[in-house]
Amino acid sequence: LLQSDWNAAIADFNAALRTDPSDTSAYYWLALAKLGAGSFADAAGDAKRYIAANVDDADGYLLDAQIEVKLGNAAEARASATNALRHYRILNDDGGAAKAQALLDSLGTEGSHR
Repeated sequence: LLQSDWNAAIADFNAALRTDPSDTSAYYWLALAKLGAGSFADAAGDAKRYIAANVDDADGYLLDAQIEVKLGNAAEARASATNALRHYRILNDDGGAAKAQALLDSLGTEGSHR
């Protein structure tokens, strides 16, 4: 997507949250849009808000891990990717587990859980 598309998405998700602050899924999509727009610190805050409300959501942890990688926070990225991997395995989601494992592998052997 173009930068303007990310900015429009951010505006739309912010509007959705103003309309219904209890719609925590909007925080996931807002974090994804901010990641795409390069607003990594803001994206991290939204991802963490989403995870706080959806503690069993593997996709939320994986998104948080991807954002933490962009911020250069390897330890935080490992922790979130490990949580994502654990939740994907609980769900028997091999595709999601492979994505989380690949992210862990890219961060080095520390924290890798095969």
